[in-house]
Amino acid sequence: MTKKTKNIIGYAIALVLAVVMLYFAFRGIKWGDFVKGLRECNWWWIAAAMVTAVLAIVFRAFRWRLLLLPLNKDITKLECYDAYSIGYLVNLALPRAGEVGKCGIVAMTKKTSFESALGTMVVERSLDLVCAILGFILMVLFTRFGGFLIEKIWRPAVAGHTTALFIVLAIIAFFIISYILIRLNRKWLRIHSNLFRKFEKVWKGLVDGLKTCLTMNHKWAFLIYTLIIWACYWAMSWFIILAMPEMRGLNLMDALFLTIVGSIGWIVPVQGGFGAYHFIVSQTLAPIYGIPLDTGLVFATLNHESEVVVFIICGALSLINVYLIAPRLRRKKMESKS
Repeated sequence: MTKKTKNIIGYAIALVLAVVMLYFAFRGIKWGDFVKGLRECNWWWIAAAMVTAVLAIVFRAFRWRLLLLPLNKDITKLECYDAYSIGYLVNLALPRAGEVGKCGIVAMTKKTSFESALGTMVVERSLDLVCAILGFILMVLFTRFGGFLIEKIWRPAVAGHTTALFIVLAIIAFFIISYILIRLNRKWLRIHSNLFRKFEKVWKGLVDGLKTCLTMNHKWAFLIYTLIIWACYWAMSWFIILAMPEMRGLNLMDALFLTIVGSIGWIVPVQGGFGAYHFIVSQTLAPIYGIPLDTGLVFATLNHESEVVVFIICGALSLINVYLIAPRLRRKKMESKS
């Protein structure tokens, strides 16, 4: 089987998975209540969320440029923005292809190679992973999710059942012992285990990425951009909450919870997070917040589709700039010099 055939099969499977998850997310939905929920929304807050989504793309582009500057100081913010916007647009059609797409776009400028641009993605993803983990910790400590874990899962599991406690301790012991054995047998595993080599490569990439974040020339600007990016995501969830009368009992920390949970939906390898985002967010809101499934799906749909619209508009405008406007401006500049 050729690589092209494998890619086609992989994209087809991702598309089927997205359709299946959309089906399960909207199965049994009361469409009258769903449409009513959309009509009752304050669309000014939706517009604010969309503007914030644009800002998130802008700051992501600015942050990426800091990683590309050591490769070539002439790379502009606009070039990075166009590449990022097109990358998001590509992700709507082909899962995870956006990373490759934006590196290809910035490589078209001849200011850096595709391989060098792709290498910077590891640094970005490393810090984003750390932010997601920190957000999860805050979510457990300061939102209803933490109370839900304790009251609905942990206490029922251990109340009168010491077996559950022993199972938890056994799992912890298993991971500790496994870690020790892996450390002692790393050389043997590198030789005989392909899976271990892949895992070690990914882990090394994450660690090296974090080290680069802390030692790069513009590390403080990079960290500030990262905080602004995640603040934008947080604000987007908060604006959608404000737009829906049924969800105005939720607070800023609840918005953080929905941001972290929603990020899982975007990570699932399906086109543009379709289906996965809707399913995960709506199914999480019901047990923890007691929000009806219809309302949860309205929230998920507004949050997800508002971003999708932003990706389409920004990506289309960037395509026009990259392939039509920018080449003409370069030709005129060269003609004026000659």
